[in-house]
Amino acid sequence: MEPTRPKQTNRIPLVISLVALLAVFLVVRWVVISNRPDGAMTPIEAQAMDMTAMKPPPGVFPVGVETVQAGSAATMLSVPGSVVAFSDEDVVARVPGRVAKVLVYPGDRVKAGQLLAVLDADELALQAAAARLQGAAGRSRVVVAEREIGRLSAERDAAAADVAAHAAHEREARAARTAAAAEAAGAKEAWNAKAALIDDRRASLDYAQKNLAREKSLLDAGAISRDEYEQAVETRDRAAAQLRAAEAESETAKRAADAAQSRVLVADSTIAVAIGEHTAARMRIQAIDHVINKARAEVAAAIAEASAITSAAGSSSVLAGYRNLRALDSAVVSERVVSPGSLVQPGQTVLKLKVMNKVRVQAKVPGRYAGEIREGSPVVITVGGKTRTGRISSVFPVQDSMTRTFTVEAILGNSDSLLQPGAFVNMEMQASGPREGMAVRNEAIQTDAAGNNFVWALKERESIGETDWTCTMHPEISEKGPGICPICKMDLTPRESTAKFIAVRKPVVTGARNASTTIVVSGLQSGDQVIFGGTEELTEGSPVAPVAWGESGPAELPTGSGSSGGHDGH
Repeated sequence: MEPTRPKQTNRIPLVISLVALLAVFLVVRWVVISNRPDGAMTPIEAQAMDMTAMKPPPGVFPVGVETVQAGSAATMLSVPGSVVAFSDEDVVARVPGRVAKVLVYPGDRVKAGQLLAVLDADELALQAAAARLQGAAGRSRVVVAEREIGRLSAERDAAAADVAAHAAHEREARAARTAAAAEAAGAKEAWNAKAALIDDRRASLDYAQKNLAREKSLLDAGAISRDEYEQAVETRDRAAAQLRAAEAESETAKRAADAAQSRVLVADSTIAVAIGEHTAARMRIQAIDHVINKARAEVAAAIAEASAITSAAGSSSVLAGYRNLRALDSAVVSERVVSPGSLVQPGQTVLKLKVMNKVRVQAKVPGRYAGEIREGSPVVITVGGKTRTGRISSVFPVQDSMTRTFTVEAILGNSDSLLQPGAFVNMEMQASGPREGMAVRNEAIQTDAAGNNFVWALKERESIGETDWTCTMHPEISEKGPGICPICKMDLTPRESTAKFIAVRKPVVTGARNASTTIVVSGLQSGDQVIFGGTEELTEGSPVAPVAWGESGPAELPTGSGSSGGHDGH
């Protein structure tokens, strides 16, 4: 049986159809190309055109413009920083022993003075107890000695009272002796006066007796009368009586003088006795003072001994207290170095703590800002989307020789533990004080290849006319005369710019700069119009048109390109 052959298909009609279709396509293409208006595109060219490459035509660059005014700003510097604990505390053993208990664990918050761990060192406690007993005995001896001094002091006070009494008695005796001596002197003077009167009376009596003898001779001779003689007798008798009276008074005065002198002698004896008693009392005080001084020396020695014993007891108590390891400040336990049961030696770290209720935030700042950042300047710390404000607490005065940076530090409260030691943060600070000048947006400041700053300023165009030839589909093409677009091969059309302004370059000297504003020290004047948006493709003399400017660029394009074909045909 012969195999069945496949039925043959007639392909001639299919080939004829394809040839006819190709002929129609070529005719249509010829008609479209030969009859399309200038600047028109074929559908294929339109689909192939990169719409993202379309740009405003030269001469109508849309730009954002602001008018310059005087203002001030401070340079704000933003640098990365790190958080450091306010202080690190190593809890170390101060005496040898075995770790009996560790009462905290890493992450625990502890307070100042809180017991953290206990060492097993009972011999220190026993030494402290013995030292305390010795100190108590020493203080008792001091008390006994002080009581003896009190008794001696009372005895001395009594002796001092005796000295005062004897001194008063001596003064009284001396006063009495002085009075007696004065009385004796007066009595003696009176006696001497009486003795002198006796001599006078005796002389008078002698004269009267001699006169009587003479009168007797005269009477016997009958030269005088009997009366005259009797008068002479009477005168002699009166002189004799006066002599006797004077002798009696002299004897009385002598006895009075002798009595006064006896009283003087008695006063002298009383004074001698008082002096002796006074001297004896003073000597007794001196003896008591000697005993008191000796007792005080003994008390001082006892006090010194008791102090030494007490000091030793205190030292022993302190050493015994070293068994208990306590926190110096409120902190967080960051590491437990040893475990219970471990033997430790003095100086060996048992626990590590970090003080975190406040922290140090440190950052490295370029050396060119040295002298600009000062203590007390405000600072903003950002970490995890949250911010903290504070002030620069310290500016380190030394720069790193490798990085040419210096360190600034701010101490911040951290009660909520937002700032953890070791964390990276952003630190924004004021790098200079407010500076005066022309205030412009940061976006307006441009920098050339040489590093010089400039701005694009708006200048009114002197004349408006035909400027160049361009492609209606590729307006970025600009030629001096007619030609063909190097991109789409379409004929170029003349373009007349209607822009009233051009961009001109102005060199400027900048000063302070913050997040939004830069201060221009020189190069601008108040009222100048500066371009801050759409500066990417500007060249000197580029025609520009100010438009409303938003965050993503121009809010609208300039009205019309000025080309003869216009953009309306696109």
